[in-house]
Parts: sequence; C-alpha cells; structure tokens
Amino acid sequence: MARRSTTTLWLHLLAIAVVTFVAYSDSFQGGFVSDDKVSVVKKESIRGLDREHLSKIFTTFDDSNFIPVKVLTIAIDYHFWGLNPVGYHITNLVIHIACGFVVYLLLLRLDLPPPAALLTSLLWAVHPVQVESVAWIGERKNVLSGLFFFGAFLAYIRFSARPSVLGYLGTFALLTLALLSKMNTMVLPAICLVYEWTFCHRLRWRDVAAVVPMLLLGAAVAYFNLAGNPIHGTSWHGGSVIVSWFSSFVVFFRYLGKIILPLDLRSGYDVPLRGSLLDPPVLAAVIGLVGLAGLTGWLLSRRRTEAFWMLWFAICLAPMLNILVPFRAMMQDRFLHLALLGPLALVATVTVRFASGRIQRVVAGAAIAAVAACTLLSYQQVRTWRNPLELWKPLGLHYPLYAGHPGSYRPPDYDARVAFLERELARDPLAPFANNNLAGTVFAVGDVTRALPLFERAARQAPTTPAILANLANAYVYSQRADDALPLAAQAAALAPHMFVVQHTLLRTALVSRNAELARQALTACERIRTDQWSRMSLQNEKAFLERLEAEQRAQNAS
Repeated sequence: MARRSTTTLWLHLLAIAVVTFVAYSDSFQGGFVSDDKVSVVKKESIRGLDREHLSKIFTTFDDSNFIPVKVLTIAIDYHFWGLNPVGYHITNLVIHIACGFVVYLLLLRLDLPPPAALLTSLLWAVHPVQVESVAWIGERKNVLSGLFFFGAFLAYIRFSARPSVLGYLGTFALLTLALLSKMNTMVLPAICLVYEWTFCHRLRWRDVAAVVPMLLLGAAVAYFNLAGNPIHGTSWHGGSVIVSWFSSFVVFFRYLGKIILPLDLRSGYDVPLRGSLLDPPVLAAVIGLVGLAGLTGWLLSRRRTEAFWMLWFAICLAPMLNILVPFRAMMQDRFLHLALLGPLALVATVTVRFASGRIQRVVAGAAIAAVAACTLLSYQQVRTWRNPLELWKPLGLHYPLYAGHPGSYRPPDYDARVAFLERELARDPLAPFANNNLAGTVFAVGDVTRALPLFERAARQAPTTPAILANLANAYVYSQRADDALPLAAQAAALAPHMFVVQHTLLRTALVSRNAELARQALTACERIRTDQWSRMSLQNEKAFLERLEAEQRAQNAS
C-alpha cells in the first residue's frame, strides 16, 4: 500500500511538471521586455558574485522594492547565461514547477485526496493569470516568493503538529527568504492563525506567540521597503483613500471574474476611479463583499475549512488591492499569484465534502477540461511576453492610452506599432481604441495633422471615454483650436474627476483659453490627487502661469 502511495505521488508530480512545462514552453522564445531592461540588462549589481556585487545586491533596491533574494537569483543566471534570456526563462519555469510541487504537497497535508490535490495544483500552475509571473523575467519575484511562501506554510503546518525548535527555525527561514523576494508574503502569520482555527479547531496562546516573531519580521521588511520609497505609500489613487478603496472593491470582483473566465488578459487594465458609494459598480461590490464577509464569518464560527480558503483569497490579495498601502497599479494578473489557490481549493474542498460520487466524477471531468483549456490559453498568452511589440499589442487594441505631447516620445518599434494598428483599422475602421492609440502614437512624434482626424473618429465612436476626450482636447490645443478643446477637456474631467492626467489636461486647456476659474479648479484637483513632491513640481509652470493670469484679470476688473 505504501509503495502504491509513493508511486502515485511521483506520478502526480510528474504530471504537474509535464503539463506546466507544456503550458509555458513557448516562453523560451521570449526576450527582455518592460522593466527587464532596468532589472537585468542595465543592472550593474548582477554582473558578478564577488563580495562587492553581493554587497550591492543586499543593500540596494530593485526599482522600488528591496528584494535581494530575487536579484541574487538573477545574478546567478547572469553568471551562467550572460544576457541570453533563454536561461532566465528556464529558471523562472523551473521555480514555478517546483512551486506547483509544493502546492500539491500542501493540499495533501490539508486533507484533499490525491486526485483533487493534483487537479487543484494543476489548475493553479497553468491558469492563464500566472503567465505574467512566469513569462516575464522581471517578475521572478512572484514565482520565487511563492515557492518560499508555500514552503514556509507547509513547514508551519508540520511545526504546529509536532513543535520543535528546528521546525520553527525552518519556517522562519523560509518566510525570511519569501519576504526578501517579495514583501506581500508578510501575510503568512494571518494564514497560520486562520489555519489553527479552522483546521486544528483551536487558537492557543502558544499559536499566537509563534506567529509574533514572523509578524515583526514582516513589519520590519515592509517598513524598510516603504520608508522613503518614492513610489509606494505616497499618494492614494484619486488623492483619496475612499476613492482607492471603492475602486479596489470593484477590482476584487474583477479578479474573481478573471479566475472564472481568464480571457482578455493583458499587461495593463483600465480601472476607473470611483468615489461614490452610490456608483452602481461600487454599491454592487460593497453588497457582494458584505455577503461574502457574512458567509465567511458564519463558516468561521463553525470552524469550517471552507472559511480558510475564502480567507486565503482575501488575505493574500489584500496587500495588492491598494487597501493598506497605495502603489502604482490598481490591477495586474500577477497580483493573483498567491491568492488564486483560495478559490480553486475552495471548489475542491466543497466537492469532496458534499458531492456524491457521481457529482464528484462530473466535477473531476470538468476540472480536467479546465486544465486542458487553461494549458492552451496559457501557451497562447505566453506569446504576448515574447517582445515589447507583442506585449504592447493587446494594449494598443483594447486599452485607451493617453497620448503624450507632440515630439515627446518615439518608441524603438514605432514603425511596427503604426503598421500593426493600420492593419487592424483596415479590418475595422471604426474601432475607437485602435483609432485613439494610432493617433496617440503619431501625435507623440509630432504628427498632429495625421493624429487629429483619428482622435475625432475615436471620440465619435466612444464619446464617454475620458482618455479619448482628453487626447482630442489636447490635439485641439496644439492645433490652435482652444475653443473646441475646452468643453471636451471639461467633459473628460467630469467623467473621470479622480484622474490626474485628465485634470492636468483640463488645467492646460483652461490656461490656453484664459479661463482662470476653471484652471484654478483643475489645479486644485491635480494637487489633491497627487500629493507627492515630484507631481507638485511638475505643476509649477502651470501654477505660475495661472497666478499671472489671475493677477491680470484682477487688474482688469479693478480698472
């Protein structure tokens, strides 16, 4: 019997390795994209493994994060592969497969039968929302921190069952590696306490005492990451904690939708900022959250394991929702890396506990079909991360990009972007986002004449999209048509009152139109939305112009 169990274990691990490899195998064709240029190609600290370079790795930030363990693995890759991206992709995939192994072992430890644990871990490993973490070299921190996070929790479970100093030190060491790979793994103490309550039906003082050092370690790493950080923890989205929270409540359910139906995935999402409880999406999200909280509380009161998996999703996602600390992005696929396990394991737990044998077989068949579908979708989605142009294409078609100033930016693949959008518009001339983004692309290199009719066509097709209206207003300003620009900029600001770029467009347009009152309102909105020093410095020219305009108008009124 033991031999059969061991054979089953190895066969299941082999299945996880093979299926996961197939799903992401095309990532080996990928190059360096997005932040890889900074975190790999141009990063000096990874150029060696001697004392000097190691000192830099463990004393400096990687972009806005202190994640030396992730940077160390990049340095090891550089030692063996130089700047050949294939090796980095191999490492990412090996780490992700290892993470799938640990997830499987964790689920077995949490009382799921081997078939259910296999299907759940497979779905977690090949789900398309994981593509961003696996296929993007710069997101090594996600797969690496996940490996250590799941390993730390598995070690904690063993420690909880058989307490020992060595077991606790192992848990603490793995958590330390997780935290030094990505800060959001600081949620492990909360997961451990919920585990004690739901799976072990207890919560002793010794359990609380065991997580206190882990909690303090997480707080220390978080403080070091956030203290003096120019990006995280500076300005709430829309300049208001309420706006950030309400918008994130809606995002919470958008994430659930992406888990259930992982289509139209991309490297960036348009997240409207919402500041009113009466906004229908916000109200629906609040009602939904209250309902989920009530259900979770009821399950917790009965110490049911279903509550554990519901709380797993909420706890693991919370640091990424701009609820505790604001940061640049409102929504990204990679933010689901840890949280994804919660809904998947919840379905498996409910099926095993309540479904009859026949229903279980139906659910298992559906899960196998889902694994196959996710494998195919992930294989296709990986191609998005092959090069900068492929990464940009979904945004160019489905995301209303804001245009820069004429002559402000010419991307290296400018001609390829233009050709791609022209082909898409040949198939569908009225596609609003393609029109807007082709206009923005040529506008940014100074071709205002070509951009203007494209912006106008986009605005006719999508008259309530703030980005398109703001872009058209900006194009009118540069075409010496300020009277046409002002109502468009005002309409965009009314539709998106919490967006800095929209209010900034209104500010510049109002100044050109010499409308001091409207310009003052827009300036006030800009200063409310962005409180960081860099943003305020960027407004100095407009502020000085407005003060001169107001002084002139006061003098005229006085005379």
